[in-house]
Amino acid sequence: MSENRNLPLMLSILGIFLIAIGIGLATVQPFVGLGVVLALLGIIVLLGAFVKMRPKRPIRWRMRKPQIER
Repeated sequence: MSENRNLPLMLSILGIFLIAIGIGLATVQPFVGLGVVLALLGIIVLLGAFVKMRPKRPIRWRMRKPQIER
């Protein structure tokens, strides 16, 4: 059960890390292309983590119907 919660967390940390490294490399002249690729890969991993975080079933709220006294 906890593995299901840890995977999206690890993926989001990996995505943020890749974005940060990619932005850092994009400012150094010979590594601009690699930096852009890493940043885009980080964004894709981060989106995948958010998709895995969503619940599989929509949450349905049960509303109580007001009881009419007669």
